[in-house]
Amino acid sequence: MILLTALLCSAGSLSAAEKATPAKEAAAKPAEKKGAEAKPAEKKPGELSDSDKALVEHATKESGKLSVDQKKKLLDLVNTGDDKALGTIPGIGDSKAAQIKKARPLKGVEDLIMVDGIGKKTFDGIVQWTAGGMKEATPEPKKEPAKKPEPKKEPATPKTPPTPAKKTT
Repeated sequence: MILLTALLCSAGSLSAAEKATPAKEAAAKPAEKKGAEAKPAEKKPGELSDSDKALVEHATKESGKLSVDQKKKLLDLVNTGDDKALGTIPGIGDSKAAQIKKARPLKGVEDLIMVDGIGKKTFDGIVQWTAGGMKEATPEPKKEPAKKPEPKKEPATPKTPPTPAKKTT
């Protein structure tokens, strides 16, 4: 295009406005390239971010410590368990149980790490618990606020009617 513009300019067939247009276009192109280079590549739907890929890689490595039967038991619990059953998993309370239910069905144990609220630490605890035989965790008793000791009451004494005052005459 620049060569064609130069030929036409030398022939004198372009007006001043037409001669300026290719220069403006050429000046605009490098700016467009810079903008395109500065933009990160768009993430395709279903594609994991780098941090999510790292989480899945970690989960795959950790879940490799489990036998096939252990993975099957855990996956069955996660996909079919009610709130009480999910609550037996260490690190899983009511809100995480709700997130697990929302993410169902999970295809593999490693998918558990992608559930909202479950990170490396919780996932590792679940793997250790599963490897240890999935013994039911005893839920920690909820701490109630300390009660103020009630004041000691004297034992009740039977009331006697008042004695009438003696009349003095």
